[in-house]
Amino acid sequence: MNIAVLIATLGRGGAEGVVCRLANEWVHAGHQMTIVTYVNRGATSALFLDPRVNVTQLSLILQKSSDVPAPSIPPIRQALRRLCKIRSLIRLLAPDAVAAFTTKINIIAIAATRGLGIPVVVSERSHPEAFGTGHIRSAARSLFYPFADAIVAQSTSLAKAFDRVTGKTLDAIVIQN
Repeated sequence: MNIAVLIATLGRGGAEGVVCRLANEWVHAGHQMTIVTYVNRGATSALFLDPRVNVTQLSLILQKSSDVPAPSIPPIRQALRRLCKIRSLIRLLAPDAVAAFTTKINIIAIAATRGLGIPVVVSERSHPEAFGTGHIRSAARSLFYPFADAIVAQSTSLAKAFDRVTGKTLDAIVIQN
């Protein structure tokens, strides 16, 4: 099976650790793995990755430097740019399934794969009622999450919270760490 995983970075965070462990296990089981990140080309993973795991870095994070001001790109335009770049890459990779981690990436993954016939599994790692995501992201979550083929939450209370904040029964699958 050819699996693509989308996540912003491969830093030392909890979601990043889960992605690396899953990728290592899946490649060990004989699956083809590609992790797609937003980070700039040349960035290294803070966590161990089996060398058979492919990592594609899209350079979608705007760098801020005291010497060079970051370009001012409106958030909607930046999101559309990311969406188009990710959709093109997913078409090129032609995965059998896509997994995404964290709210912003989940929304973009669902939007980028609409109409491609590729199953999408999103994994929520933060409680939506404890960690607000803002009105636009909350609305986008309510709009796009019902199109995910599966939603994974870390606990039953987290799964129920997504039903409350989206106003829909999402039937999230609970998989603890």
